[in-house]
Amino acid sequence: MVRQTETRRGCAIDERVTRAPGVLRYPCAGGPATGDFGASRFSGSV
Repeated sequence: MVRQTETRRGCAIDERVTRAPGVLRYPCAGGPATGDFGASRFSGSV
């Protein structure tokens, strides 16, 4: 669960993960990664 998100003063982010349970999947050696939070999926790399 993401408990808190932070931004610099005067900045805002459009996020859907604060206080929401989720699942992160990534290989230990690095590579493609995904994060699922409800109906939202985020992808990137580690």
